[in-house]
Amino acid sequence: LVIPIALILFVVSQKDISNANGLKLWIHRLANPAGYCATVALSLFMVPVAKHSPLLAAIGWSPIQALGFHVWAGRVCFFMTFLHGTLYVLDYGRKGKLSFWPNVINGMVPHGKCWSFQSIWAFQSGSHCYQIWRNATGLVSGLSLLLLVITSLNYIRRRNYRFFYVSHIICSSVMLIFAIFHFYWIAIYLVPGLIYYLACSLPIVVQQLAVFFIDGGTMLKECKVLTSSNGCMELTFAQFLIRGDEVQSPAYVRICVPELSMMWHPFTVPHTGDERADELKLLIRRSGYFTSALHKRLRQSFKPPPTILVDGFYQGSDWLSHAVKHDAVLMVSGGIGVTPMLPLLQLLFKHSKSTMPQRTQLVSFHWFCRDEGLIRHV
Repeated sequence: LVIPIALILFVVSQKDISNANGLKLWIHRLANPAGYCATVALSLFMVPVAKHSPLLAAIGWSPIQALGFHVWAGRVCFFMTFLHGTLYVLDYGRKGKLSFWPNVINGMVPHGKCWSFQSIWAFQSGSHCYQIWRNATGLVSGLSLLLLVITSLNYIRRRNYRFFYVSHIICSSVMLIFAIFHFYWIAIYLVPGLIYYLACSLPIVVQQLAVFFIDGGTMLKECKVLTSSNGCMELTFAQFLIRGDEVQSPAYVRICVPELSMMWHPFTVPHTGDERADELKLLIRRSGYFTSALHKRLRQSFKPPPTILVDGFYQGSDWLSHAVKHDAVLMVSGGIGVTPMLPLLQLLFKHSKSTMPQRTQLVSFHWFCRDEGLIRHV
């Protein structure tokens, strides 16, 4: 947030437009600086969401905290893009001999000779068609960003994650491509973040492809379907590549079952790494499409278990450090939401037995659950 604001103030203070006044003055002073600010925010998109990012480890951020940074960078980009586009719409609407909206359409929608091959690829800043195509590509990029923001709302993301995920990839790709067509210097800002994302993510992709084709997936040792638990099951996987005690609990992993879906789904690890050093256990409840399909598939005893890919561990929020700073700790969870609380309870108990000075004197845990099978299992 500081970078775009500082950039706007710097550019505005340096800008000198002697032949402009009133609305035109503010349009010319703020339109392009707002676009620059959107570009700076856009350049930070990919870095926080890189898989197993060494930069996040160096800073001490969890992927959850980094995701918040990704969200706010998107909000700044959207606001600045909206300001940039609105100001240019006002500018083009005041030009020409027609009324406001016909002037805007003439300035942003290619027509006539601008559709010829020579006009489309004429990258001269003084060309009339070049300016129109530049505005048109900016309009497409802005509308893609608007769709990206709408489909990322909590209401849509929590009710249909698959739609959110697919639309996120499509809209972001269209937005980035047309943003580069709109102003090719944007590519210089995007390349470092894109290279960093690929450098962090491609090794994970190669590793998972090797696990899939060579090992046949991560070894599933046991699948226990809990009776009277409203669709809960416990999956036990063999020795993991990364030890859980290297990551702050509560941690999470991502699993993918190509037979059901190519998407990766996060699941909390309900135990600490040193407690289950030789295996990974996941406690899952049947809820959405993926967990329901996985529950149904694993209950088909006449078929061999599906190929399951596991990626992790990913560091969760450091709840323990926050908890031990207080005299009393109150934890409340419901149903399957007990999974992140279990490792925290184990860590608090382990901390209480240490010789270090203890500030926390009371730990209260309230678990509301209607499923007898889940209660007995936990």
